[in-house]
Amino acid sequence: MEGNKKKKTVFLIWTIVFLFLSYFLIKGFITTSLVSTGDLVLSAIGMKSFIDGSLVEKIDESFRNQHSSQTQGETIFFFSLEELGERSDGYFYSIARVGDSNDFFNNTGRYIVVKKYGSYPRVDLFALPRAPEMPYEGEYLIANILPTDDFSDLIDDSFENDHSDIFTGRTNYDFEVLDIDIDILKTPAEIKQDRDAGFGDGLMLVFLLIILFCACSLGLLLSIPLLLVTVIMFCLMATFIVLFIVFLIKTIKMIKSHPYVDY
Repeated sequence: MEGNKKKKTVFLIWTIVFLFLSYFLIKGFITTSLVSTGDLVLSAIGMKSFIDGSLVEKIDESFRNQHSSQTQGETIFFFSLEELGERSDGYFYSIARVGDSNDFFNNTGRYIVVKKYGSYPRVDLFALPRAPEMPYEGEYLIANILPTDDFSDLIDDSFENDHSDIFTGRTNYDFEVLDIDIDILKTPAEIKQDRDAGFGDGLMLVFLLIILFCACSLGLLLSIPLLLVTVIMFCLMATFIVLFIVFLIKTIKMIKSHPYVDY
């Protein structure tokens, strides 16, 4: 009788041990399998995105959309500014030749009238950068659409003769009008600030891509030991479950062989 009670105690202890070990092994197997599978899949997808360039395109598109609002308008340079006169509305007017950098070197472009209330307008004229690799200085961002007006009341024969290049090929005195306080969306200083910020964002983009690439590479490297741990956990789990089933079967057979023994 005493021996049977000891067997019963041993049976209960081993049952508890097997249950706890099986629980932790099953839980460990499920956790490691999920982590290893997720790591492998995400790393593989990330690396594939790098290889085909889709991830770089998405990040670059997001970067461009973020800064797209900064490019709404027309960018121009002012090449010359000639005082035209004052009207009774309190505005002072000047005629300016504007265009892009090619217009400066080709001596082309178009003429517009620039106005300012209370005083003649002043702008930064086109200038070559101090370093050849730098952008040209004096760039403005202005509204895309400017109103037009007739300035025959301010243009006399003397002014027209002194500035014949402005009126060559013209049949009237209508010019686009740029209000320096309203139609200039960004000054050269603000454009330079945006350009510097864009350069900094570009560096951050490159840094982010490097981090993501390293993370994907590290993820692929870590997936190998994680998969190995998953296999080991599965083998341990299966072994303990088989041992527990064998132990349980033997115990049940022992109980059935002594049906009248008090366990």
